[in-house]
Amino acid sequence: MKGIKFRVVLDFEEDVFRDILMPEDANFEALHAEILRSFGYPDNQMASFYMSNEQWDKGEEIPLFDMNEEFGPEALPTMKEVLLAQKIEEKGQRLVYVYDFMLMWCFFVEVIGFEETTENLPLVTTIFGSAPDPNSKESDFMFETESSPSSNTNLNGDDEENDEDDDIFSDFEDSFDEDDLR
Repeated sequence: MKGIKFRVVLDFEEDVFRDILMPEDANFEALHAEILRSFGYPDNQMASFYMSNEQWDKGEEIPLFDMNEEFGPEALPTMKEVLLAQKIEEKGQRLVYVYDFMLMWCFFVEVIGFEETTENLPLVTTIFGSAPDPNSKESDFMFETESSPSSNTNLNGDDEENDEDDDIFSDFEDSFDEDDLR
């Protein structure tokens, strides 16, 4: 059986990576599942692969689910629909894998080889470093709660006084009559 060998490096302050040998006829959903299994992360979050270049820029997206109805103008082929062999062509090819869009765990995935094997695939061939708990990262999103102090901050990060004239709806209050909306 022909396999594609990936090095999957977690973007983390300590060195943590896994080498995974996948059958070339597997789909991206199988690679997604194997990455999560090898790092000990649950399969309960949204995720996407992005084709990448040498600078690790995100290119074409291969999402876990088609979010077209809610977020996009056109359907994207999903991980289940795209085979590794359709996108992986050469050693050194790169992908970015993002897991959990709230916590934004980012993995750098590089093709490190192609191998013929008689082993059952997928197979984790190298485990280096301990993966952090998937819930140990703080979200990049800030949510205001009832107990947290309220502050008005402009785009420059400067605090602004709470001024009723700054209310974005104040410009519209006088322009609509309730009878006009019927």
